Amino acid sequence: MEIIVDLYGTSETEQDAKNKAESVLEKAGKIVSISSVQLNPENHSATVTYTLEKDPNYVPSSGLH
Repeated sequence: MEIIVDLYGTSETEQDAKNKAESVLEKAGKIVSISSVQLNPENHSATVTYTLEKDPNYVPSSGLH
């Protein structure tokens, strides 16, 4: 899958794009695996290709304390 992330206000590096994508895509029980980053400096953005994989170590919370 792909997501376009806004890099305005960052150094607009590949690592900035990965960090932004991971923060936007983060979900309980999933691991974000980024396969490629295409920087689009003219738009202050990047296209990030990723997959969401099941986290084998995830234990859902029952919500009870």
